Amino acid sequence: MPTSVPIIECEHVEAFITHLLAKRKPATASTRYRALQSFFK
Repeated sequence: MPTSVPIIECEHVEAFITHLLAKRKPATASTRYRALQSFFK
């Protein structure tokens, strides 16, 4: 996974959320996704 913000693409975020859904509760994945939306705005 890239660590530099300009390099991060949609596929990376999708993989991250998929990983979260496999390991954590759906509410956690939802919260992290909303935080990423705010961060990238």
